[in-house]
Amino acid sequence: MYESQLDTDYHIGNLTKREQIQKGEFTNYSHLYMLQPNSNKGYPYFKTEEGYFLIGHHKGDEKTSHSTYKRLFAEMAQLQVSLGDYILE
Repeated sequence: MYESQLDTDYHIGNLTKREQIQKGEFTNYSHLYMLQPNSNKGYPYFKTEEGYFLIGHHKGDEKTSHSTYKRLFAEMAQLQVSLGDYILE
């Protein structure tokens, strides 16, 4: 990471494909990510869309994360919004 100048002060997160979430595979992560102020040539770069995001916070063991997603899905239904291609966690 240091040689590639990919190190930042930001935390590492994960991307999960929509299909995995829809199947209930909440910990089947597709990619890791970290915020980069600028893109670096030769490295994949994922840019999030501008807009509104539904944000949830999960407390507890990852084995119970399905309950947090269930609450998020209920909120999405109420707001009449849908999942994008990836979930950022």
